[in-house]
Amino acid sequence: MDAQGVAGLQVVGDNLAMQLDPRFALPLQAASLRWAAQNDVLTLDPHSQNHATTHSILQHTYEGLTRYTRDYKIEPCLSVSWKEISPTQWRFSLRKGVKFHDGEAFDAADVKFSFERAKAEGSTNKAKKAAVLFDWVHSLDGAPIGRRLAEAAVSAGRELRALVQVELVAEQSKFGLDESQLFPALESLRGLGAVKLLGLMALPPYEEDAERTRPYFRRLRALRDRAKQEGLIEGAELSMGMSHDLEVAVEEGATLVRVGTAIFGGRN
Repeated sequence: MDAQGVAGLQVVGDNLAMQLDPRFALPLQAASLRWAAQNDVLTLDPHSQNHATTHSILQHTYEGLTRYTRDYKIEPCLSVSWKEISPTQWRFSLRKGVKFHDGEAFDAADVKFSFERAKAEGSTNKAKKAAVLFDWVHSLDGAPIGRRLAEAAVSAGRELRALVQVELVAEQSKFGLDESQLFPALESLRGLGAVKLLGLMALPPYEEDAERTRPYFRRLRALRDRAKQEGLIEGAELSMGMSHDLEVAVEEGATLVRVGTAIFGGRN
């Protein structure tokens, strides 16, 4: 099965992800779920509310195409693999044999429906919320989201400062524009008005030896300098470096660093 999704989302089904050993299968059961909280679940629609308790419960009810592991790595869920086809298009291969509670098969059309539902009026619209709540966006990774942010900022009567996220090396758990996509995207983002492109951001691979991250920081600085010279960004910000390698990042020109671990300690 092959279906072309909206807004560049393409889904391809019928790829086998895994097959459960029937010896470990359990009979279908239903039981009451009880929990204690200061408030109640507001809805079973996963796209309608930005509400912590609701999200917490629904994460145990619905599966997405991907999910995060305990160490914040992206892993397959309803999709078994994904690939970027173009700056605005991804192809997902779906897990085989998935069915809804009524026995109906899950397929590409269901993914398209969910994607359209997430974009619909009344859904949690991250661009609109970001334009109201934040002054900076550090992870702009394409012209479509840039235009949505600009429209939302105009509606809110505000101006956003943004950094474009660059993918210096392909890692499935990280996102951004690779070098072949960066400058065409910057051309498309030029003149957004309410969104000011002030620099670039990157998250290089983690290295125990901070010195090994220096080539990535140096490369991002070179890309920033070229973008500035060509008039594609209005500022000279470089967001790069974290607690373990910030000294090297600053030596290579970082103007913004992430030091959460140094302040709050590591994640448990």
